[in-house]
Amino acid sequence: MPQLNFSVYLPQIVWFVGIFGCFFALVKYAILPNLFLIKTSRDDLINGYIQQAEQNNSKIKALEAKIAAINIATNEQIQQIIAEAEKKAKHKFDEAIKQIDEEYRRELKQIASTGDAEQAKTIEALNPLIDKITAQILEKLK
Repeated sequence: MPQLNFSVYLPQIVWFVGIFGCFFALVKYAILPNLFLIKTSRDDLINGYIQQAEQNNSKIKALEAKIAAINIATNEQIQQIIAEAEKKAKHKFDEAIKQIDEEYRRELKQIASTGDAEQAKTIEALNPLIDKITAQILEKLK
């Protein structure tokens, strides 16, 4: 049996040690240094990307803060503009109501002076309705 023949062990051990030594030297001096360089360059690249992302995040946060401040200022300006527009509209509305009321009173006096009593009574009866309608219009405009 060749497995038990001790005369063939020595060449097998020599070949094993030789091939293992060559493979070990190849791995230690050629493959591992290249893998180490690849790993370090990838780590450096990834760390660079991480730093760049952190810088971008800090810039974004600064921009968001500026945008928030601008939004607050803009909202305040908008509220002022709206308040001014409401005041102007209310003033114009009040003037229009006064003008309509004056015209109504003139017409009422004119009808009363002409002697048409029935028409004057009808208009007097419409006064509460006109007041209600005016109040409803005011409520809807507010």
